[in-house]
Amino acid sequence: MADTFYLKEWRKHRDLTQGQLAEKVGVSVVHISELERGKKSYTRPMLVKLADALGVQPADLISRLPDQGADIVSIWDRIPTNNRSQARDILETFTKKSG
Repeated sequence: MADTFYLKEWRKHRDLTQGQLAEKVGVSVVHISELERGKKSYTRPMLVKLADALGVQPADLISRLPDQGADIVSIWDRIPTNNRSQARDILETFTKKSG
């Protein structure tokens, strides 16, 4: 298990109670409470379920607080495949020197 786990922060950011989140992922409130307090370790499948219920990437739950900007990989992963060429072109403009 990673040293950091921002489940509680993300849950509150999404304005969900422990009970609401537990219902979304199909576990007990006690399970969510134990995960948030570090009394229970998460599994990869549980991390994926939690992330899906919270509308984030699994890595977000272990790498950043909700008020921190998403890293470029998380943003890229959320861009629909058919828009990635356009996104790449836009990003490429930031690497060109003006003048």
